[in-house]
Amino acid sequence: MRLEGILSQSLGGFTCVRGFAPMGDLARSSEADLHYQRNLIDEQREAIINFLKDKEYLFFPEVILSYNLKYDFTKGVSGIDPLKDILDRKTFKSNVDSFSIKSTQSGVHKVIIDIPEGWLKTNKPFFRIDGNHRLSAAPEAAEFNNYMTPFCLILFPDTAQSEEYKRVIFHNINSKSIPLTSEENLRLILDEVAIFTDEKLKNNASFGPHFYFARKVKDRFDLEVLQAISESFKTWKDNGEEVIIKRTVLLELFKLLLQKKIIQNDDTEINKVMQVVNNVNAIYQQHAVLKECHSPALFSAFVYYELNLQHGDFRKSFKNWVLYNHIYTITDITANDLIVVYDTILKARSRNVFISMQFDEASKEVKQAIEEAIAEANRKHNLDLKIKHIRIDEVNKGHAYTISDEILELINNTGLLIADLSTKNINVYHEVGFLMGLNKAKGYEQENFILLMRNQPDAKTDASVGFNLRHWQQLRFNNGLQLKDALIASLEIYYKLRQPQNESEQA
Repeated sequence: MRLEGILSQSLGGFTCVRGFAPMGDLARSSEADLHYQRNLIDEQREAIINFLKDKEYLFFPEVILSYNLKYDFTKGVSGIDPLKDILDRKTFKSNVDSFSIKSTQSGVHKVIIDIPEGWLKTNKPFFRIDGNHRLSAAPEAAEFNNYMTPFCLILFPDTAQSEEYKRVIFHNINSKSIPLTSEENLRLILDEVAIFTDEKLKNNASFGPHFYFARKVKDRFDLEVLQAISESFKTWKDNGEEVIIKRTVLLELFKLLLQKKIIQNDDTEINKVMQVVNNVNAIYQQHAVLKECHSPALFSAFVYYELNLQHGDFRKSFKNWVLYNHIYTITDITANDLIVVYDTILKARSRNVFISMQFDEASKEVKQAIEEAIAEANRKHNLDLKIKHIRIDEVNKGHAYTISDEILELINNTGLLIADLSTKNINVYHEVGFLMGLNKAKGYEQENFILLMRNQPDAKTDASVGFNLRHWQQLRFNNGLQLKDALIASLEIYYKLRQPQNESEQA
């Protein structure tokens, strides 16, 4: 492999070779330290590949590489000084590896670096200081290997200090520049309709449908009208100046909705999204803590759940989760992270309800009240992911099995246990105890069960509850109708299907 370039010293005195080389050559001859570099991340893979394939706007600055000039002075010719000799236009050939560099003898200091192909099969002599993300894309398509890529190769003496230099240069490249804000960048693209047409935004790999949707919606997005959500579209400069970041928020919103396939790449989706934005504004209007929220991510998550009815209506429960847990106070988070967290909670808090009770004629009223309460909660809140009741007397596995083991397995996989303590059934106490032990082992809160207790006529209800559960709150009732109504309210609170009405209902 041969690299050619111009050699000189940079502002700080580092010796550099600057030139152009095929991306494939730079990629196969170099490697990164992944402790502080990053490879091509999965969510950006498709975007960077499309960017490289679409050559209309394809440009990026130099890839920064480094090489330690290796030389064994105990075995070599005396008087060798690798850096000085190279600057003096002398040929340098390492006696440790196969690196060699030759210089022109007059005029601009051009150099040729030769590295044997056989040696490159098992060695990567160059270190990637900056540009690892770009070089990581080289193997993704054969055509990328031939792209002529600008590079800067910094030559270091082979000392421990070279590691210090690499990290400091990486830090300076990534921290000393003051880039344009996202909003300023987007204004140059979204507002210039004559230069960047709608079709170009839709179809060019540098942009995409989310750019197009953001452009179409931004002029209809009147924050004077949508006052409740306006704080989510504000940020501040270091000098305290308030900045509206409408383009930035909208671009991230549509990127999220398209990636998660909540909307299609179709103009008819614009009105649908605008209607949902009005719905979210109305939600914020009802809650002062949301109106004061400065989180664009929370706004986008609200829009996502207002639109995402494919797997059930989680609009109410998401809002209540945000209010219960003060999620509106979190500003440094992405919408996708919020969605991942909440979806994980939904999965963990399974809709399966295990009913633990004595199943006989005397308990028929309690059984019916529980089942009717679950059915009413499903109907009232239009749940697609249904709350189900599981009773061991209704389980048929089609083969012989140990009932006690099956009960424990069902409890292990359930989201909520409803236990009727009224009959003092020893198995009910055993099942509640098993769940409590399971919670403790998993580090869970003891909150995934509801204890029922029928009021006793002799006013000795407390004494009728086993000592170990006596201090736990129970849902007391006199008849099935009273139990049904109270249990519906408990299910709504547990599954966050209604707003907290007092401090005792806070999660």
